Amino acid sequence: MNHHHPDSQWLTEYVAGTLSDSQALCVSTHLSYCSDCGAEVAELGAVGSVVFENQPPSAPVDQKLFAQIMQKIEGREMQSQDQSEPVHSPLVTMPPAIRKLMPDGMDNLPWKKLGKRIRIATLDRLDEEREVALHKLMPGGAVANHDHHGQEITVVLCGSFSDQDGVYRAGDFIVRDTGDTHRPTVNNDEECICLSVSDAPVKFTGVLARLLNPLVAYQHKH
Repeated sequence: MNHHHPDSQWLTEYVAGTLSDSQALCVSTHLSYCSDCGAEVAELGAVGSVVFENQPPSAPVDQKLFAQIMQKIEGREMQSQDQSEPVHSPLVTMPPAIRKLMPDGMDNLPWKKLGKRIRIATLDRLDEEREVALHKLMPGGAVANHDHHGQEITVVLCGSFSDQDGVYRAGDFIVRDTGDTHRPTVNNDEECICLSVSDAPVKFTGVLARLLNPLVAYQHKH
């Protein structure tokens, strides 16, 4: 059961098609795990269609725009209902939208080390403003304390991690904004893989961890 969800504003913008592609990817990924948010998306889509249909004659409907919005709504509802097969391979159990970004498999992604227990692989950019990446944290791994210089969305794909604010499990949707500081830690039993979308690199704040800042900045540009 998910405990961390996109709020109603995120879901409304998702249905309306006003999120960037990378932000929509995060919401879509969460919907693959969360039937409650899927139901809310379906309800928002139904409400949106009624609003359009009941517009007064003085406010004519742009039929082309209406068709585009409804196409996005229907497409995203279908995507949220497309559950992954219950197979043990981590790749197969990934949501469909994530699998499409790594057609050659997870093992063939350009993984880079960031400490002993952390790996990062940058995926194809879906929009110019944000980096899309997978973070793999080995059992017992911890990310050094860091703060954010922009917005970062994280969706847990498998495993779990915790920080000072709680525990995050598969499907959880977490938003960190400028100024937020935390230190994610993985339990000792299983690795944790997360999708992240960020519009600015994080900044490590520990004395030794600051040596990683140039690497993270470089990662964000490539």
